[in-house]
Amino acid sequence: LEGSRKVFAVLFELPQMLQKINQTPKEWAI
Repeated sequence: LEGSRKVFAVLFELPQMLQKINQTPKEWAI
């Protein structure tokens, strides 16, 4: 299913996104 493909893609991209979030100032943290 395309939905599962998107989920796997997001899971693969999550680590990179988390690293970017960790590099951003605390003011931007949600």
